[in-house]
Amino acid sequence: MRKYIGAVLAAGLLVAGCGASSSNTPVAVVPSGPTVGVVGQATTYSSGQGTAAITVHSFAWKKSSGDTSGVGSAAKNGSYLVADVTVEGLTGSVSVNPLYLSARDEEGRSAGDFGAELGSFRPSLDSGTVTPGRKMRGLVAWDVDPTLGWEVELLSVRDAVLVSWKAPNPPA
Repeated sequence: MRKYIGAVLAAGLLVAGCGASSSNTPVAVVPSGPTVGVVGQATTYSSGQGTAAITVHSFAWKKSSGDTSGVGSAAKNGSYLVADVTVEGLTGSVSVNPLYLSARDEEGRSAGDFGAELGSFRPSLDSGTVTPGRKMRGLVAWDVDPTLGWEVELLSVRDAVLVSWKAPNPPA
């Protein structure tokens, strides 16, 4: 009896498979990569338990952190690359942390030993959580060599690049 049931099931699967239609239409597979952000425009991303919109309003090049905080710490590598960033919650809840933003040079090296120059520029982007309608805005800075090309990247908690922006070269 078991052999009979097994044979009937096998025959049924074979017949069902033969009746399936196939398509000769090619399907393009587009590799998914990070979204390229545009300065001044919000870019939506998913992270954690929700979605958020991140906007890099502007980039600036500063020689000293005293330019905005009054403390006056000179850049060791030549200049600070400073990004003015807003993260707004759209759905659920999304963690915000200045360390989720990284600067990478044209050779692929990350800026600084610890990433962002935390608190060097005021008002700095705080850590926290955004929910629908809640915004967090602040400055994030990196001590970098201004002679290299730089990109700023928003990283996931697993260090995957979610969004990247090309930073402008410093003024001559």
